[in-house]
Amino acid sequence: MEANNFIGWRVPWKAMLWGFAFAIVALIVVFVRLANPSEIMIELQEYPVLFFFLALFAVFLSWGVDGYRMRLLTCAAGVPVSWSALTFTLIAANFLTLITPFAAGGAPLVVYLLFRRGMSVAQATAVVIGGGFAAQLGLFTLATLVLHSMVEIPSDVSAFLGYVRVGFFIYGIALLALVVIVFQGKRIQLLFGKRKLAAEWIVDFQATFRALFARQGRYFLGALVTGFVYYAVYYSAGFFLLTGFDVSRSSVVLRYGVSVLLGIAPLVSPIPGGAGAAELVAYYVLEQTLPTDELATFIVLWRSAVFYLPIIIGGLVFTFLVLRWAHQRRNEA
Repeated sequence: MEANNFIGWRVPWKAMLWGFAFAIVALIVVFVRLANPSEIMIELQEYPVLFFFLALFAVFLSWGVDGYRMRLLTCAAGVPVSWSALTFTLIAANFLTLITPFAAGGAPLVVYLLFRRGMSVAQATAVVIGGGFAAQLGLFTLATLVLHSMVEIPSDVSAFLGYVRVGFFIYGIALLALVVIVFQGKRIQLLFGKRKLAAEWIVDFQATFRALFARQGRYFLGALVTGFVYYAVYYSAGFFLLTGFDVSRSSVVLRYGVSVLLGIAPLVSPIPGGAGAAELVAYYVLEQTLPTDELATFIVLWRSAVFYLPIIIGGLVFTFLVLRWAHQRRNEA
């Protein structure tokens, strides 16, 4: 029954095309409306390339950290999966995340990997959802610390930042409430209690989800800390890129805080990859810090480091995995 649910899984080509289309439109807007393309090309030629490679290194390193997060949780669930397999799959899942609305497209691929490695669909779903909760709580912790440390900001940005702080506080409370609700599971059991198959699925799901909190919650706490580190490393990409323009123009906290804001923006955008949302935040926060041509150049570099190149790499890995799994399934048949 569970196996049949996955046999019909298809590559989301439409989502991929929409993601590329929105990304291209956003890049065109940056080139045409924000600065003269020739000025951006000059800035790109003069930009110290070391900082761009540091940004790429931060992105690649964050993938490895994320693989360790999921490795911890598969151990807690009793079906350990290798770090390399998880990291490889998460790179492909990141590709799907970047091309789908609200950055939500990568989870099914990870569920599918765990299913292939011996977990039931319910177990795999519990691990992925638990890992998502842990990672988002890590993000909430990081963003709260960074955003409340940003004091040297323009007055017109201060009000905007205030709304972000309040919004993220509400988001964190909602996350904690969801973790408690899913852990307790009484309301979920009441909802599906009269449906035998659904009830069995929920029991399996809850047993696995609760297993993530074994050893006094060390597994889940470890995943939360790893999620914190993942986002801290990943968002340092924007920090490195801003540093490449002029270290003395703004404080370390401001540069890192801007990179966190840029990272948060795509998470709430209905447009694949957060196209437009991140650019708007960058313009609104940095317009008084960087000249227009440098601001446009930063957006191009940032998008290249955290969006375009990960899409290319993730797309190649995703294609490889799809072909490999298809070949394995034919051999099994």
